[in-house]
Parts: sequence; C-alpha cells; structure tokens
Amino acid sequence: MKVKKFYGETTEEAVGKVRQELGANAIILHEKEILPQGIWRFFKRPSVEIVAAREEQVKNQRKENRREEKPISYDKTNAAKSMASSRRNDDEVSKELQDMKKLLNTLVQKKSTEGFPAVLQGVHQKPVLDLYKQLKLQDVQENIIDDLIEELKKVTTEQDTEKEANKKIRQVLKLKLEEKVIMKDFKPRSKNAVFVGPTGVGKTTTIAKLAARYALEEGKKVGMISADTYRIAAVEQLKTYSEILNIPIKIVYEPEEMAETLKSFSDRELILIDTAGRSHRNMEQINELQELLDAIEDKDIYLVLSATSSTKDLRAITKHYEFLQDYKIIFTKTDEATTYGGILNSSIENDKPVLYLTNGQSVPDDIENASVEKLIGLFTEEG
Repeated sequence: MKVKKFYGETTEEAVGKVRQELGANAIILHEKEILPQGIWRFFKRPSVEIVAAREEQVKNQRKENRREEKPISYDKTNAAKSMASSRRNDDEVSKELQDMKKLLNTLVQKKSTEGFPAVLQGVHQKPVLDLYKQLKLQDVQENIIDDLIEELKKVTTEQDTEKEANKKIRQVLKLKLEEKVIMKDFKPRSKNAVFVGPTGVGKTTTIAKLAARYALEEGKKVGMISADTYRIAAVEQLKTYSEILNIPIKIVYEPEEMAETLKSFSDRELILIDTAGRSHRNMEQINELQELLDAIEDKDIYLVLSATSSTKDLRAITKHYEFLQDYKIIFTKTDEATTYGGILNSSIENDKPVLYLTNGQSVPDDIENASVEKLIGLFTEEG
C-alpha cells in the first residue's frame, strides 16, 4: 500500500492531486486543516492536508497468487473447499487492510498533534481538535480551553464516531456553561435594578428594552430613574421611551436625592435606574458611582459590557468594578462583534453570570435571555 500526503489551498485541490498521482482507486485516510505560521499568519488562509493510499499493489499480488495456484479437477467437494478457501483468503486480506487503515489513522492522528499544546496530546477525535481551534479563534482564554479539552479527553474515545464525539462535546459545553455562565431561573432580589458600565456600551437603550419587556409583555408597573445627568441625550432618550411606553421617569442630580425619589415610586413593582457611563480609568468617576450606589440600600446591580470589547479591555473594566462585588452581566452589541470569547472569559474569570444579550437597536425586540444554546451557537459559529 502506497501512502502519501497531499496539500492544497482547498479540499478539492488536494483531492485532485490525489487522483492525479494515485488514481481513482486511492483511499483518503485522513484530512486536516493546516493553520498558517509566521508573523503574517493572520493574513493567510488555512490550507488542507490529505493523507491517501493506493491498494493496487495488494490487489495485484492477490491476482498473481491466483495465477500460481495449481489446477484441480472439478468436483463438488473440491469446488466447495476452493470457494471456502477463497472466502477465507478474501476475509483475511480485508481484515489486514482494515487493520492497516486503523494503524495508519492512529499514526496520522498522532502525527497531526505533534507540535500542538500539551493539552492536545492524546486527543484522537477530530471534532475535539476542531473545537480547540474554534475556541482559539473566538479569543477564549487558554486556561478555559484547556479545562474544556481535559474534560473531553475523559469522555471521548478513539472508537467514537464523529457524531458521537460531537454529541459529547455539546454535553460538556452545556454542563460548563450551566455551571459557570448561565443563571437558570433568575429572580431579582430587589425591585431596584441599577445599570452600570463604561461609556458607549448601550446602557440607556438596554434599560428601554427591559422596561418595554416588563411593562408590555409581563404587565408590571415599571418606573425609571435617570442619574446620568452628564449626558443630556441619555435623559432625553429615556424621556422619549417613557412617553411611548407610558412609564413614569424621574431625574436624580445628586446621590442625596435618591432615597426620596425611590420613596415616590413606592407603588412601582420594578424601578430601572440608569447611571452615567464611567471610564474605568477615571477613579474619580468610579468613586462618584460608588457614592450613588451607597444611596440605594436595596438593589440588584447589572454591569453592562460590550461584546465588541477585547478580552484585554474587558479584564481592565471588570477589574475597576471589583468594588461592586455582587452583580450580573449584560452583554450588548453581539451583532457587531467578530469574536465572542470575551463573554465566556468575563463570566468565568469574575464568577458572575450573564443574564441578557442584546443584538441591535430595536426596542423592545433586540434583547434576549442568555441561554446555553445561544452561547454554544456563538462560540461554535452555529448561531
């Protein structure tokens, strides 16, 4: 059996080279994607490697063996023995070929993981390798990927079909997301919902979406408070939504006014409080936010982050909001993001659940509960 590697920019190109050199009887034993190397790798497209073999030598040998067999006189007994012997020989050759293919696949798989990170050593399932590459492309933190791969190595085997391996991958991802990221059956502890976060992430629009959802879809008596007096546009935006939705709104200029304003909304079932966007680099602004939050005794806090932010920026932002201690996360602009690893990284690193995802400017449509299915779709490009 002749075994050889072929390369091409696409699968079709590589297969064409296989047929040209080994002929139509060639068998494709393995295929994998080759990621570009070097400093310019981000500007190059992946290539394809195919390992193929040709069985012609084995078939020709079988034909020669048959020519060398001595003729025998025909009778029923000898004919039966000859047919049985032929079947045994065919079965033995077929078994040998299958064993060789299995051995070659094992060798090729081991060879394909050489030079890979240590966590991939011993991985024999292509879907697991594909997941590793996909999570890397999604900018998921290395330690989080390693943890997932180690879990998959415990439950997948060489005997798994691709369908079985993919099913186990979804099961592991589902368990990890339910354990670390998704908060099932969430119920607010307080009727005061405070929204904080850096400038430009879409807090005001997010509040409008949630106000519409709770007022129109769930029939709750909702009130809104704007403490974002730094941006006149933000106040005007909430006023516009309050008129459309018939939801009362009040403006707070100083932390000392907050307690009295909350009392005036005693008949409301839910109060959504907008705060000014704060730069995580400006400690004076962060201190002002702390003073405002201290004026609200009973509250649920929601940190609003943008999915378009890099993992590095998200880490810096959450670092400066550590004083909050207890909060839930809302990710905006998922429709504008090119990678989604920051969602997973921020949640797991800070041990805080993700409650909502927004994906546009439409009120109240472009917001949804964060779900396992939605996040798996984002991370694996199924959604």
